[in-house]
Parts: sequence; structure tokens; C-alpha cells
Amino acid sequence: MYLKASIIEKIKGIDDERFLQAVEAMLETYQQSNATTYTIAGEPLNTDQYRRHIQQIIKEVDAGETISHEDLKKESESW
Repeated sequence: MYLKASIIEKIKGIDDERFLQAVEAMLETYQQSNATTYTIAGEPLNTDQYRRHIQQIIKEVDAGETISHEDLKKESESW
């Protein structure tokens, strides 16, 4: 963790927009290469993020925060 904190501190002091864009591009490439799956919006999810996402969906289903297929079809007719 020391390395991570050290890198973060160094980046905080950099104002070079081109350098920061390059770092962002590297991070995006890293995230995409380590993605297990993607959200509907195209955001990459690694295994841990995917598991948390599924757990959240299960909670929503258990809490009744869903809509049936038939109700969705009816609702979509008015779109």
C-alpha cells in the first residue's frame, strides 16, 4: 500500500493536463483488461465489483423493488 499512496501523492502535485490524460488512459486500459463484465452503460466491472453489483440486485429483489415482465410490457406501451 505504500507504493499506491506514494503514487497518489505524486500525481496530486502534477498539473500537466497531457500527463494526467495519459495516466487516465492507462487506468482505463487496465480496468478494461481486468474486467469480468460490463455495465449496461459500458463501464467495466472486475470480479469484486460484479459480486457487489449482484448482491445489490438480490437485495432489491428481496425488498420487492422490481417490476414484473408483464407490468414492464404494459408500461413500455406508453413510451
